[in-house]
Amino acid sequence: MSAQNARPITRSELPQQVQDAIAFNGVVLVVSPITDTNLITRWLDGQGRDYYILELNMRSAESRESFEQLRRVTRWRSLPQIFIDGEFIGGIREFFAAVQAQAEFAPTTDNSRMARRLDNPWAYRLGYAGLVPFFGLALLSLLGTEPQAEWGRQSLLAYGAVILSFVGALHWARGLDAGGSVAAARLLVVSVLPALLGWMALLLPTSTGLILLACGFGALYMYDRRAWRLWPWFLSLRMHLTAGAVSSLLIVWVGVITLT
Repeated sequence: MSAQNARPITRSELPQQVQDAIAFNGVVLVVSPITDTNLITRWLDGQGRDYYILELNMRSAESRESFEQLRRVTRWRSLPQIFIDGEFIGGIREFFAAVQAQAEFAPTTDNSRMARRLDNPWAYRLGYAGLVPFFGLALLSLLGTEPQAEWGRQSLLAYGAVILSFVGALHWARGLDAGGSVAAARLLVVSVLPALLGWMALLLPTSTGLILLACGFGALYMYDRRAWRLWPWFLSLRMHLTAGAVSSLLIVWVGVITLT
């Protein structure tokens, strides 16, 4: 899908703001204030495609320098310069040529979304199965004898910390794929923070640990709404799983503070 006159490039060669933009967005249009992008943006809007417009204002010395660096790397003299999934495509003509060649940029319909969902049945099966320990341990914490309830609370804390670490670690691979950019560093940091939060929850009193885990799951989901916005089926799954985990933790938290 690369432009014919472009050469293979690595993300680290690009200006920093371009690296950051393509790390978080599937389609990136690099433009100037006078670039006419109506044709491509109307098409993207009509297909329900997410995209990001990075404007380089040529009145700024920094923007002019970034444009010169971008032009040297891509060997493409005009704007817009378009990236799809981190790969340089070329201009508007090259974008539409790529659209015709790639089924992934066909119009997105409810049927195609459902087809993508059905392509990942194990993600749904294993994801929802992962809620069983949350609900089971929550019930044990509330209905069991005191020794059973205490074991259930501690087990719920441990399981919640493990799952929070697992969900955060999804961003580790994305960070590695983003090269040496600032966006890569941000993704790697985000990927390890949930593990640290889960570890802290295990060291704190039970009631504090439960609420800390619930807040961690909620905050990570809010971050993921942007990070995974091009994966609507996955975001839907994440919403359900987060709701189940948070509700279990909060129910047990209410039970703990009621007893104290």
